[in-house]
Amino acid sequence: MTQAELRLHQLRRAGFDPEWKCVENEEDFLHHLEPLPNIVLADYQLPEFDVLRALRLLQRRELDVPFIVVSDAIGEEVAVLVMQLGATDFLLKDRLFVHRDIPSGHLSSLLEFQHSAPRKR
Repeated sequence: MTQAELRLHQLRRAGFDPEWKCVENEEDFLHHLEPLPNIVLADYQLPEFDVLRALRLLQRRELDVPFIVVSDAIGEEVAVLVMQLGATDFLLKDRLFVHRDIPSGHLSSLLEFQHSAPRKR
């Protein structure tokens, strides 16, 4: 099971039923921005496509979508940089779920927010 599939399984066990797409390169990311997703969960350490590039692409297109960076561990400087580039939040993978089936408060709030807020396309 991939990391993305594991996170999806955890979200479903917590009562969410997201439609999801897993992308691993810039071309796929750009393709799946239409229609605009409700939320982006981005692994900081992708081999072919990184979070910084994804955030810059969203900025360039002036798209407003909650963007949560998920990582095992990164330094404070990098966390500050991703927030400056427009990330909504930064979560450590081991804190994405406070219990294996319960999303953290940050993620829960964002998942609920995604259904109610109008966004810029």
